[in-house]
Amino acid sequence: MYIPSGIAELHLHLYGCFTPEDLYQRGCELRGEIPRWDWFQQEYTAACGKSPTHYWTHPQGQKKLAEEILLHAPASFAQFQSRFNLSIALFPALDPSTTRIALRRAESQGIAYGEFRMVIPPHFTEPQGKELLTLLGETFLACTHATFTPKLLISLPGFSLSLTERHYRWIQETRITSPALNQVLVGLDFCGDEESQPPLEKEAFFRQLHEDNHASSRSLLACYHVGECFSQIGMDNSIRRIWQTHSLGVHRLSHASALGIPPAAMAHLPIQETATERSQHLRFLLEEYEWLHGAGMEYDLDAAQKELHVLEAQSHRTPNIHLPSVQELENTQCLQQAILRKLREAEACIESCPRSNFILSGIENLTDHPLRELAKSGIRLVIASDDPGIFDTSYIEEEAFCRNELGLSEDTLQRFREEAQHQRIPTCNGVTSVKLK
Repeated sequence: MYIPSGIAELHLHLYGCFTPEDLYQRGCELRGEIPRWDWFQQEYTAACGKSPTHYWTHPQGQKKLAEEILLHAPASFAQFQSRFNLSIALFPALDPSTTRIALRRAESQGIAYGEFRMVIPPHFTEPQGKELLTLLGETFLACTHATFTPKLLISLPGFSLSLTERHYRWIQETRITSPALNQVLVGLDFCGDEESQPPLEKEAFFRQLHEDNHASSRSLLACYHVGECFSQIGMDNSIRRIWQTHSLGVHRLSHASALGIPPAAMAHLPIQETATERSQHLRFLLEEYEWLHGAGMEYDLDAAQKELHVLEAQSHRTPNIHLPSVQELENTQCLQQAILRKLREAEACIESCPRSNFILSGIENLTDHPLRELAKSGIRLVIASDDPGIFDTSYIEEEAFCRNELGLSEDTLQRFREEAQHQRIPTCNGVTSVKLK
C-alpha cells in the first residue's frame, strides 16, 4: 500500500482525535468520577435509545467504550454528536494537556501539516474565552516542529448569531494580545447541526469578515459544514444551501455530500422540512428560473408561486413531509450538475471525509458514495478523516477506503494530495481569495 509522506490534512476536529484508549485512560485518571457524566448519559440515551455503560466500573470497560463510541455503520448526526460528547465530558477545554494529547495522537498517524477545529464552549465568559484562545495558541506553537505543523481554526456557534459575533470579537481582540494565537490561527469554521442553520442568516457576518480580511496582513480562512445530512431538509434544499454558502465567500465547503449522492438513492426517504425551508427553496426556484431552466430543470412557475402563497400563510414550523416525485428527482439531479459546474468554474474547494460522509449521509450502499461523482466532476477536492477517534480511521485509512471500497485511482488520490498542499493556509495569508458575491 502506498503511504504518502508529508500528509496535509485540512479537516480535523481537535476533540474528535481522541481514541477510545485516550478516553478510557482519562476516565481512569479521574477515578471514574466524570464531572459531566449525567449530561453525557442523558444525551447518549436520547440519541441512541439506550443508556451508555459506565466504562470505569465495568470489567471490560475499555472494550465496551470502543463498542459504544466508535461509529462504523450509518447513523444520525444526533447519534454521532452524543458520542463526541464523551470527549467534552472528559477533557476540560482550559487544560493545555488536552490539546497536547489530541495533537500527539494526530502526529502519530503521519500528519505533517494539520488544520484542527476547536469550539469555544458556549457557556464561557469573555475572560475564559480569551484565556482558552491564548492557551490554544501557545500550545499549538509549542507542539510545532520541523516535521509537524498544527494550525488552528475556531468553530463558531452557528445556532446563535449573537454568540458568533461575540466569539469573533474575542478572537480578533486576542489575536492582538497573543502573538502565538496570531501565528497558529488560520481560519474560522461553522459546524454542528447544519440543518437548523440556514447559511444566508450569516450574510452580514461574512461581509464583516471579508472587510476585516482585506484590512489585515493575516486573513482568516472561512470553512462551512453544509450538505452533509438530510434528515430535516431535502437534497434539493441542501444543494441550494451549498450554493448559497459559496456565495457568502466561504473558501472551503466542508462535506457537500448532497452534490454527489444520486438522488434516486434517497427516493425511499420522505422529505421532512418545515414550511419555512420549503418556502425558501421555492423563492430560489422563482428568482433563479432563467438559469435553472437552462440547466434542464422543469417546473411550473405559476404552481411554485401558488404553493409559496399557501406555505406563507402557515406557521413557519409547520412540517412539510412528502416523498419526492420522479420529476423532483430529475430536477434534483439537474440542480446537482448545474451547481457543480458553477463551483468548478469558481475554483471552489470541497473537503470530503469519506467514512464520515458515508456514515452520516443516510445512504445505504457504497456505490452511492458522493465522492465517486465529486471526483469525476473535476471540482477541487481534498480528503480528510474528520473525527478519526470516533470513525476509527486515519488519513492513510481514508485513502485505503477510497482505493479499495470506492475504486478511486492512484492518480485521483494524488490529485487530492496535491490540492491539500495547494490549500495550505500559510500560502494564503494576506489574501482573500473569495469575495462576497
